[in-house]
Amino acid sequence: MSSRFDASFLEKELEDIRRLGVQFQCRSPVEGPAAAERLLQEGYEAVFLGPGLWDAHRLREDRPDIKGVYASVDYLEALSDDRLEAMAAQICGRVVAVVGGGSVAMDCVTSAAQLGAADVYLVYRRSFGQMPAEEDERIEALRAGVHFLLLQQPIDFAVDDAGRLKGLRLVRTRLGAPDNSGRRTPETVHGSEWLLAADMVVEAIGNRAEKGSSTWYPHVSVDRKQQVKVDPATGRTSVDGIFAGGDIVRGPSLVVNAVRDGKTAAAAIKEYLNQRPATKEEIS
Repeated sequence: MSSRFDASFLEKELEDIRRLGVQFQCRSPVEGPAAAERLLQEGYEAVFLGPGLWDAHRLREDRPDIKGVYASVDYLEALSDDRLEAMAAQICGRVVAVVGGGSVAMDCVTSAAQLGAADVYLVYRRSFGQMPAEEDERIEALRAGVHFLLLQQPIDFAVDDAGRLKGLRLVRTRLGAPDNSGRRTPETVHGSEWLLAADMVVEAIGNRAEKGSSTWYPHVSVDRKQQVKVDPATGRTSVDGIFAGGDIVRGPSLVVNAVRDGKTAAAAIKEYLNQRPATKEEIS
C-alpha cells in the first residue's frame, strides 16, 4: 500500500516524543460547546489547537450518499483499518477515478492501482505541470499505471435508479489568464461534455474545517472559512492561553509546516508560562 511512512517509523517518532515526557490521551476528543476553552477552566495553563481540516469538499454537496463515491479522507481511512478487505474487494478488477491533483490524490490513485483496479484515472482540471503534488509522486503514479486525464473538469455523477455510481461527467478545459496564485485559470470548453464510465470515484479536491468546529472555542477569532486566526510569530489566538497551528490556521498545507507551527507555538507557550503570575501553590 502507498503511504507517506510505515507504522514502524510512526511508532519510533511517537516513542521519541514519549521520552520527552509527553502523555498521549487517545480517544478523548475535545469537542462540543466551548470544549477547548473549558480546558483552561479545568486547570490547564495553556492549550494548543491543531485539529487539522477533516471535513472534505465534495463535488455534489447535496448528494453525499451516492454509492461508489468516497471522500479521500474516508477512502484512505478505510485502507488503514478493518475495512481494508472490503474496500479492496470493491476495487479489484474495477474502474476507479480520483479527482484532484495534490499529494492526497496521488496516494489515492497509487493505492487503488496496488489493490488491483482494472484501470485507475487521475482527473485534474489543470495541466501536469500545475499539479500541487510533488513531481516524484506524479511519476510514481504514472509508473503504477495510472491514466492521467488532464484539462478535465468534473461536473456531475451519472447514477442508476438505485443510486449507484455509473460514471463521472466531465467537460474539457483550457487554461486562461493567471489567477491570484499565479496559475492559469481553467476555463470550460463549451459543448465538450463527456462521460467517463467508472465503478468508484474518490474526491480529493481539498479539505476544510469541520462544521461547527468554531463552537469548540467560541471566543477564538476565526475567518470566514472557520480557520483560526493567530499571530504568525507566536501562534497566539485571540484568547489568552490558547495557541493554534497547522492546517486549521494556514489551510491545507504540508506536514512540515504544521511541525514548524508547533515548534513556534511551543516556544511562545514556554515564554507565556514563564511570564504568568505565580499561583498560591507555587509560592507555598
